[in-house]
Amino acid sequence: MVLHDRIGRLEMLNALIQKIKNLHDRIGRLEMALHQS
Repeated sequence: MVLHDRIGRLEMLNALIQKIKNLHDRIGRLEMALHQS
């Protein structure tokens, strides 16, 4: 099933996007903390 492979790939991509968003949020908070000190 090609459709199943496509869904699996989408889920992997979505998980990757979530990791990048979390990392981005963490970096943003770190920068804000550095600027305040």
